[in-house]
Amino acid sequence: MRKFFFTILFVALNWGSIIAQDIKSLPVVGVKVDTIVTSEIDNRINAIENQFPEDSLANKIFEQTIHTQLDTTATALRSTWLANRPKDNWFMSLTLGFADLQSEQSRYRPLMDRISPTYGFAVGKWFSPVWGARLNITGASLQGFTVWKKDRWGGGDWYIGVNYPNPNSNPNRTNNYVHAYEETGAKYIEEVFLNMDDPVSTKKGDGYTYDFSYMAGSLDFLLNLKNLCMPYNPRGLFNPIIYAGVGFAHTFKDGGRTAVNNIMEKIGLMLDFRLCDSWNVFLDGQMMFVPEIFDRRVGDNNTQDILSNLSIGVSYKFNFRHFIKADIYDQDPGKLIPLNEKINSLRKKPLYKED
Repeated sequence: MRKFFFTILFVALNWGSIIAQDIKSLPVVGVKVDTIVTSEIDNRINAIENQFPEDSLANKIFEQTIHTQLDTTATALRSTWLANRPKDNWFMSLTLGFADLQSEQSRYRPLMDRISPTYGFAVGKWFSPVWGARLNITGASLQGFTVWKKDRWGGGDWYIGVNYPNPNSNPNRTNNYVHAYEETGAKYIEEVFLNMDDPVSTKKGDGYTYDFSYMAGSLDFLLNLKNLCMPYNPRGLFNPIIYAGVGFAHTFKDGGRTAVNNIMEKIGLMLDFRLCDSWNVFLDGQMMFVPEIFDRRVGDNNTQDILSNLSIGVSYKFNFRHFIKADIYDQDPGKLIPLNEKINSLRKKPLYKED
C-alpha cells in the first residue's frame, strides 16, 4: 500500500513539473505573438511614411490650394468660392425674337417666309461664377407647310387625336391620324388644317401653309465659358454662356385640331453684356428638338422637328453679390502646424508598450 502511494506521488510530481514549465512559457509565447503583430503594424506604418514622408502629399495639396486661391490669374473653375446665400444672385429675364420651324416640308420655304415672332421669360440663379440654372418659358405662333395639289392631294399623316371622329374610309385605321393619300382624309385635312386660300409655291412643289401655337417650359443648366477658362471678373463687360435643358412642349388645341404634348430637349448660346450690377442685355440663340408630331404632321421619313429661336433680351439681377474666394487662412496656421506635428509623432509611437 505504501509502495502504491509513493508511486502515485511520484507521477503527480512529474506531471506538475511539466505543467509548471508550460505555464512559465505562456508569457514568452504571448510576447512573441504580440511582437509579431506589432512588427507588422509598424511595417505598414513605415511603408506609408516612406511613400508620403512627413505627410508630403497633404502638404503638397495644401500648398497647391494656397497658390490657387492667392493666384489672381487662376481660372474661376479652379478656385474655391464661398457659398452664396439662398436669396443671392437670382435673375429674371425677358426676350423677344424670331422662331424658325424646320419640320417635314416646312424647310422647303425660304427662311424669311418661315420665321415667326417669339417671346420668352426666365427665372434663374447663379450658384458660382461658373454655373447656374434657370426655368425658361418660350412660345410662338408658327406656320408649317406641306406640298399639296387639289384632287391629287398630298402626303403624310395628320394627327387628330382620339377625341375626333376619323374620316378615313378604312375602319381598321388608327383613330389618331388622318391619312392624306385617301380622298376622305384629304378633304378633312383641307377643311381643318390647311390655309386653302393662300397657296404657296416652292422648288419642291406647290402647297399650302397651316398654323399652330405652342408654349414650352424647360429647366436649363448654364455654363459661363469666360469664367470657366479665365479669372473671375464681376465687372467684366462680356460673358458667353452655353446651356442645355430638358422640358415640356405643348401645342395648343385650336378648333378641330387637338392639343399635343411632347418632351423636348434644348441647347443654346447666350452673349451677355453687362450694363451695371443689376442689369444685363443679351443675345440668345437656341435650338429646340421635339418629336415630329409637334406640328401635327408626320411622315417623309422624319423623326423630329427642330425649332430655332434667335432673341434679344434684358435681365435684372436680384440681391446681386460678387462671389468671394474662400479664405484659406480662416483657421490660424500657427495652431494647425503643431497639431499636424503631434499627429505625426503619435503615428510613430508603437501600439504596444512593453513593461
